[in-house]
Amino acid sequence: ADGNADVDLFEPLATAIDSGAAISGWAWSADSGSFIVGGAGTQDVQLRYTTPGWYMPRVTVTDDGGQTSWFTPYVFIAPNDLSSVVKLRYQDININATVDGGWNTSVPFWDGVQSVLDGTLCAIYMPHKTAGNKILHCGRIRTEGVSFTASGKGLATFVIEGIAQQMNNLKAITWRFVNDASPSDFNHVTNLTHWRMIGRYIREMTNINNTHSLSFDDTSNDYVFLSYYLQEGTCLDSLRDQLWSINADFEFTSDGMMKLVRNARYIPTADRGALTTVAGFEFKHFTGTSKDDIMYSLELDHSKQVGKAINGVGWYNSTSGAVTAIKGTTPAVLPGRGTEETATDRQILKANLSRADAETEAKQRTRNDFAAKQRQPTIRMILPAGFVGKINPSISQW
Repeated sequence: ADGNADVDLFEPLATAIDSGAAISGWAWSADSGSFIVGGAGTQDVQLRYTTPGWYMPRVTVTDDGGQTSWFTPYVFIAPNDLSSVVKLRYQDININATVDGGWNTSVPFWDGVQSVLDGTLCAIYMPHKTAGNKILHCGRIRTEGVSFTASGKGLATFVIEGIAQQMNNLKAITWRFVNDASPSDFNHVTNLTHWRMIGRYIREMTNINNTHSLSFDDTSNDYVFLSYYLQEGTCLDSLRDQLWSINADFEFTSDGMMKLVRNARYIPTADRGALTTVAGFEFKHFTGTSKDDIMYSLELDHSKQVGKAINGVGWYNSTSGAVTAIKGTTPAVLPGRGTEETATDRQILKANLSRADAETEAKQRTRNDFAAKQRQPTIRMILPAGFVGKINPSISQW
């Protein structure tokens, strides 16, 4: 109302990831905005813009080792009267979410348009009278198109790609990371784990950390290993190939976040039982058009898909620098359909295990791998649209 638009920007917008590093400096560029809270050298700021339009403020972070990382959020200040900009069409958007592909959305967005948007970041949100705006999906605009009729009516469409698809568009090069207590080369990392390897690669070999903050909740050295070898391919597939060695994967949320998690099917029973339940459905959550609509369906196939599972595992000793390898197998059974046996190699156990503890974890991994490759019970149900953004496809939560 007063012609001012204030935007709060907080850390961690960019995070230094070097082992043992601490942030030593922040440097903001306001891009035509003015500082209302904080300044060019503070961690958190509030910027004010007085004219509608697109702005790209930027923060550069420096750690005490001299490494820098930067982040540029897109800020859109809307004009007071949007009717002069677009004519909305009332057609449903299509939001799709899967474990492998993350979140992607198809959007028909207005009539009468004669050009397409630039490939910028875009957010879909749902207003709420008391709870505020809920972001349904945030991603980057791709695959745009405009069609016209003889009367001059037009319909423009675009796809909002989530971070999973963006990572799948990036090419990964062949690269080897080496564990080194005193790194002297780019690919040498102290206490080399999956999360350090992926953080190093994303930061140095892609520009993902310029649009996403990088931070780690688990900084343990449980899965320190001698080396990791990235194969050429897409960035997402190459990194997933390395995560498989500890039965982990990326998990994606609707607001653009991604995280590294271990697959619940492969972790020990005690750890699996301690997982947080994020969704408990009741009859009131079901949506349908009549009382005879099916609330949910359950499918279960008892026939075996795999007759025998073989697992090749190894663990690293940080004192000797040696890797010890062993093999785990399940008792053979006659499969009803599918393959006679499957092999899972390159499995990495926790570092510095005793022989007995390594055998225990190898048995658990082999047993759970065998169970996960059989046909799984499947539950299907229809939920109201309000659940979009609240429930994320997950391999690590119930």
